[in-house]
Amino acid sequence: MDGSATLLVMVMLFPFSSSLAVENPIVDYRFGGDLTDIAGGSSILVHPACPADPCNSVTEFGTDAAGTYWRWESTNPRGGGFTLTTNEVLGTTYTVGLRFRFDSVGLDSGSSWRKIIDYRNRASDTGFYFYQGRIQFYNLGTSTETFGAGELLDLLAVRDGESDTFTVYIIEEDETLTQVLQVNDAGGQSIPFESGGGSLLGFFFDDTATSAEATPGGRVYSVKIWDRALSEDDLGGALDDFFTVSTQVGSGGSIDPASQTVLAGEPASFTINPDTGFQIASVTGCGGELAGNVYTIPAVTEDCTVEVLFETLPNGAPVPAPVAVPMLNVWMLWLMALLMVGLAVFRIRQH
Repeated sequence: MDGSATLLVMVMLFPFSSSLAVENPIVDYRFGGDLTDIAGGSSILVHPACPADPCNSVTEFGTDAAGTYWRWESTNPRGGGFTLTTNEVLGTTYTVGLRFRFDSVGLDSGSSWRKIIDYRNRASDTGFYFYQGRIQFYNLGTSTETFGAGELLDLLAVRDGESDTFTVYIIEEDETLTQVLQVNDAGGQSIPFESGGGSLLGFFFDDTATSAEATPGGRVYSVKIWDRALSEDDLGGALDDFFTVSTQVGSGGSIDPASQTVLAGEPASFTINPDTGFQIASVTGCGGELAGNVYTIPAVTEDCTVEVLFETLPNGAPVPAPVAVPMLNVWMLWLMALLMVGLAVFRIRQH
């Protein structure tokens, strides 16, 4: 590998609001103590212990100021990490979101390249890299912005099959969306390798065409994949997490809505509606509080369930049904008025 890649770089800034956060990725890993894909659209194979190739000498889960993570280290020059296999073929159009930090980005001794994502099942030297601290898709183009070892990055890679463009964005610390790289990929180097009805993406390890082009370790906090090319309006909140609040309701009433999907840290409210003859016995779950018949969760931080129980009113006495009051229509009012006028005239004539 050499550093003479054709350069096609655009740097653009896009302000955004977190209200533009995107739901429904087909792959959603949050590394909160396990390797579960919340979206259910893929599986992860962690590479075995060293000295395999690739291999991991250390793997562990943890939490820091950036959130929950999975950490790996490798003593193999080709790195460690994992292979992600989607349940369905991604094809030419997709978006990958990645929150991570590398122990090395190619600025220290050793190789200048540190592979982020391998697209060709290790058979090709092409792919998504750090090159001397800059974002690169080898051998199509390199960014001008430089990043440091250990720096937390929110990175989004968008491939548009209609234009054959591969575009990379970074969400900066001030929440500005920065486009750092755009290359033309008419040759399909960024189209993931297909296997068994799905697509393979190799994270954090090198191919077999070269060696020593992988980071010795790092942390990954989030991996998300969409089966579409997200727009700039969508990208701002793409790495935000959503959680689902489900409900379980006993007999004697209902809850509205039956479930909610909300942005992490945002509140959620539910209205509890007892049937006639019942009252609310208890409402629990998700750290909420009941005021009247409204149950409010101040901040949703995980998938959780609200449970509602009802009970009959004391002594089983039903709530009295409302009594219907007869209403007079307009014609009846006119008739009554005429009768009253006629009665008045009759009395006057008697006098």
